Amino acid sequence: MSDTALHRLLLVDDHPQALKLLSRLAEKLGYSYETATDGREALQKVSDRQPGYFSAVITDRMMPNLGGIGLLESLHQLPGYEHLPVIMQTALSDEQSVQEGIEAGAFYYLSKPLNLKVVEQVIAAAVVDFKTHQALLDRLNRLEDAFSLLYEARFQYRTLEEASHLAAVVSRFTRYPTSSVIALYELMVNAVEHGNLGIQYEEKTRLIQSETLQGEIQKRLQTAPYAQRYVTVAVVREEEGVKVVVSDMGEGFDCEPFMSFSPERMMDTHGRGILMASTLGETRLAYSDGGRTVTCHFEQATTKAQTDDQ
Repeated sequence: MSDTALHRLLLVDDHPQALKLLSRLAEKLGYSYETATDGREALQKVSDRQPGYFSAVITDRMMPNLGGIGLLESLHQLPGYEHLPVIMQTALSDEQSVQEGIEAGAFYYLSKPLNLKVVEQVIAAAVVDFKTHQALLDRLNRLEDAFSLLYEARFQYRTLEEASHLAAVVSRFTRYPTSSVIALYELMVNAVEHGNLGIQYEEKTRLIQSETLQGEIQKRLQTAPYAQRYVTVAVVREEEGVKVVVSDMGEGFDCEPFMSFSPERMMDTHGRGILMASTLGETRLAYSDGGRTVTCHFEQATTKAQTDDQ
């Protein structure tokens, strides 16, 4: 069974021809799928299923009854669906429209008329993120809630697997761990890939397209000077919350273009991690040291009850 067959898409569009086009593409790529003709029907279909049944939703922005933005906001209010990837297809590509979608939680975009190759790549990116984030949440749920007595901690890691484990650990300090775990993971992965390993934006695009990204990461982890680099994570409880400082040993980078999501990059298969981190988990981010250090501020989990998202 192919990996795509393990994932189910929900396709939402009020135009029959557009829905048929997406359905044929899903079949071609090997995804299971269901369809809906407006946001209200889509919301009902998701509500009727257990979290994890759908791996991604592809929706038109302008629809009767309930449009794409309304659907997105409603989906992310459902318990267990807070991080279900929603791919917004729209003819609107101006920065204000994109920002409106970002604020509602849309990190994946398709611009009409659809380029089928781009559609394939964006769906694949959303599904990979869904798998990664589900694994993070599973790991988070298995951790013991034993951090109420911990005041300060310092960690070091080198690999993406270690980043995944550490993000789950550190998120337990925060009030909203199921959101902050994803925010922390995205920042910690960025510190490895773009920081310590020096993988540049365009280079990562090519590696993803050639399906060689993981191989290149493993190669660099074992090659000087990258093999000697590690990421440091410091966690401090403060009166006003929890401060997490992530520092890599790379050459630094200009973080400013990645703090917002420009229309020029809205259909790229990566590059949304920092923006996701700044949006999720009530996070406040500040970069320093030429982009090598990011300081995050979260609300603090002061009781066990507060560590459970509402």
